[in-house]
Amino acid sequence: MFRPTSIDDKIVFVRAILGIVFGFIAYLLYRLNVVLFMDISATIWIFAGILFIASVFYVQKKYMVERMFLLFLRGILTYYTIWIAEFLILYDLLG
Repeated sequence: MFRPTSIDDKIVFVRAILGIVFGFIAYLLYRLNVVLFMDISATIWIFAGILFIASVFYVQKKYMVERMFLLFLRGILTYYTIWIAEFLILYDLLG
């Protein structure tokens, strides 16, 4: 089992888990055609941004991080890559 040792690893791990969860949620929003804003695409992207900002507050609170690089940039590629890839895989497999 992977055990994160440094704070960088912990932040990336938290955002990876959030990416996995949000990828599934985004696919459900798409399949159920939930439109809260202009269209389904805007709804998914706005929720992705909201969840990312929530993860910034969570990381700051849990790990007492004050450096902006760790708060905003560390793990952003992991988060967006994972949820977009999961959404596309679910879309290809389930339609």
